[in-house]
Amino acid sequence: MPGKYRICAEFTLSTEITPEGCLSGIEDEVLDYEDDSYFSGEDVVVHGGSINFVIEADSEDEARERVDEIIGHAYYSGDDGIEWELYDGLSITEITEIEPPMDMERAKEIILAFLGRVDNLDSEVKAAFEFVIENLLTP
Repeated sequence: MPGKYRICAEFTLSTEITPEGCLSGIEDEVLDYEDDSYFSGEDVVVHGGSINFVIEADSEDEARERVDEIIGHAYYSGDDGIEWELYDGLSITEITEIEPPMDMERAKEIILAFLGRVDNLDSEVKAAFEFVIENLLTP
């Protein structure tokens, strides 16, 4: 059973801005108005993207691999009408294990700790559980 890892990452966005339109508000005040404006595009790079999420993986290395795979599908949805692109992808700033992967040894420790806290089992029943767990869950 995989563990859980919190991923913190940062990203940068880029786009090219090219004004489209014309200068307005004076055409009624002047004669023979023509707008022959031509604006070149300008690359814009903005910093400040920051996300965090949790993924399941069997190790930190696998978590990194999964993040790389997931990021290949990522795109930015802007509310400003501008088409932004991820600039140099996503940079992982931190990976934190928040729940270790489950294995037999860990399961055994959890169950034995639980039995140690149960008060209403008589000692013979508790000993039987511990015996079975020790013999079945020993790797």
